[in-house]
Amino acid sequence: AFTVPREAANIGKYCYNNNWIVPLSTIGNPSNNYAGLKKGDLIFWAKKDTNGNYKEPDRFMKISHVAIVYGNSNTYNNRLSVIESTSTTSKVHTLSDGSKLNCGVRIKDIANSKPDEVVLVARIQL
Repeated sequence: AFTVPREAANIGKYCYNNNWIVPLSTIGNPSNNYAGLKKGDLIFWAKKDTNGNYKEPDRFMKISHVAIVYGNSNTYNNRLSVIESTSTTSKVHTLSDGSKLNCGVRIKDIANSKPDEVVLVARIQL
């Protein structure tokens, strides 16, 4: 067993330091449905605003979020998709202290992740 950091940039750094990296040149592209990715791969994005500026410029590799490769999704015409956490859902959890936390997840098409940039892909090796 191992302990993984909580935030996306720190998870990316942990994977990088453990040499669990999949070279970006091998992951493919939308035209071949990202043929180099496998279910369970972690994809790290650097989110950009509408002007093309990185939203998290001080984080490791500018990483803003991470998702897990899910597989081909019927929702997206059998294209490769990921599962990621999101705050763009109405699902809210009430914690024991009464505070509320938005804890949604969504399935997202990898090909339509603009203006976000894939900056790191990791394949965990145990």
